[in-house]
Amino acid sequence: MKHTLALAAAFMVAAIVVPIALALQFAGQQARQDEQAYLASLAEEVLRRAVLTRQQIVAAVDAMQARADAPCSEAGIALMRQISMTSPYLQAAGVVRDNALVCSSLGVHEPPLALGTGQGRTATGLRAWVGVDLPIIPGQLFNVYSDAHGNAVIVHPEQIIDIVVRSTDVVLAVVVNDPGFVSRSRGSVAPDWLARIARSKNTMAAQAFETDSHTVVLRSSGEHNVSGLAAAPRSYIDGRMRRLTWIMLPIGLAAGLLLAVAVVLLARQRMSLKTELRLALQRKEFFLRYQPIVDLRDGSVVGAEALLRWQRVDGTQVPPDVFIPVAEQTGLIQDITRHVMDMVARDMAGLLQRRPGFHVSINFSALDLQPKGPIEHIAPLLQALQAPPGAVVLEITERSFVDASIARPLVQRIREQGVRVAIDDFGTGYSNLSALASFEIDYLKIDKSFVDTIGLQAVTSQVVPHIIEMAKTLGLEMIAEGVETQEQADYLRSRGVQFAQGWLYGKPMAVEDLMARVDACAEPSLAPADGDPAQRACSGNLQST
Repeated sequence: MKHTLALAAAFMVAAIVVPIALALQFAGQQARQDEQAYLASLAEEVLRRAVLTRQQIVAAVDAMQARADAPCSEAGIALMRQISMTSPYLQAAGVVRDNALVCSSLGVHEPPLALGTGQGRTATGLRAWVGVDLPIIPGQLFNVYSDAHGNAVIVHPEQIIDIVVRSTDVVLAVVVNDPGFVSRSRGSVAPDWLARIARSKNTMAAQAFETDSHTVVLRSSGEHNVSGLAAAPRSYIDGRMRRLTWIMLPIGLAAGLLLAVAVVLLARQRMSLKTELRLALQRKEFFLRYQPIVDLRDGSVVGAEALLRWQRVDGTQVPPDVFIPVAEQTGLIQDITRHVMDMVARDMAGLLQRRPGFHVSINFSALDLQPKGPIEHIAPLLQALQAPPGAVVLEITERSFVDASIARPLVQRIREQGVRVAIDDFGTGYSNLSALASFEIDYLKIDKSFVDTIGLQAVTSQVVPHIIEMAKTLGLEMIAEGVETQEQADYLRSRGVQFAQGWLYGKPMAVEDLMARVDACAEPSLAPADGDPAQRACSGNLQST
């Protein structure tokens, strides 16, 4: 009996002490990991911007060297404009003669804009003018880089480190690895931080370390001789640890005292969302809604996007922005995409066969674009649909194209089967459309977040015309998402955007409603009337049920 009581007492002591000790340890580790993860994201973004800026500078001057004589001619200025439009980290391209900018993508400068004497040369051999005040844009300082032939680019020096941070104490910097100096910074960079970079130069390094005063994270590229640095006072970790400790201590104590109860509660807890997703596939709780895609030029319904919905057996619906990220994180997204393709085959075969020229769009996650992924399901889908080439469009997210060595042959393989490809959510992944020029792509989808800015006096409202012009340059057709007002539709149509979808034309609807609408639009008695396409019968707003 005494032995049993002793064991019970020991168990109770351990049940109380161990969770508390683990809670304290977890608070310290989590505080440090959270801080380093935050700083790592900043350092990686600084490095990414620095590398892209350097690459775009070199590519721009190389492209200008290949042009014909008379660089300030109409053709030369057109080339400069094309370079500046397709290089997001370059503000402009131009020509320098005798320390003056004689022309640029903004036009011919009469008189030429004086740049000063220059501040030496970069590691790539370009001559540099730093902190130039251009009269055409007063109040802003720019850096100008020129090759030996006068081909130049204009860069805003703060753009690389113009990143939103949570506190002014956070230090951001671009560091040239060799010989080891700070190129741009926000805040003070200590010399011993640079010494860490010097010891790892000419390598692709990722470092996180703590000094007496700061937590520092470095992301280095030996290939480009540059590093991104982010640092924050160590007091942030201490403060975060104290906050986590106050949270974790009561939790640890409660876990020790209520261990037995916790086991029962855990057993009764609802299944994880991952398990629910797996069961939802087995129970066929997923279904599709189709949002019409209209031709802005005549208002005709030319296609529809298949949108996945999930309704549990109890009738509650889970939003896609909740379950799709979980499906991607848990590896279930490919099974779900295959299920979507099966449902499309079931729903759309008759419509696609009856209406040549009509297409259905299916969303592909970045994780779907894999050699053994849902791409293997395309052939059975096309066989089931028995539809003409081009009747199926795969909408592939922009981040799917990051690894070109994998993505390019897969995209080519998709198109060889008669399936067209669209870049979905373009502009939200911080990539450059010119980098995608080597891919065989048919459509570019303008994200709703940019369409929403049309008609607003916002900085981002200038993104839409740039996207449109870049798409035209590459010969891509465009589909605008989230069109909700007539003003947006008029703007897009006037600038040459061919297609649109959104609540102005129809909310996502059941396949039966979509078929009824498409069939009705094909009847002569319901031919479009005069007036704006958005107001015509065939492109009117048919609400979902």
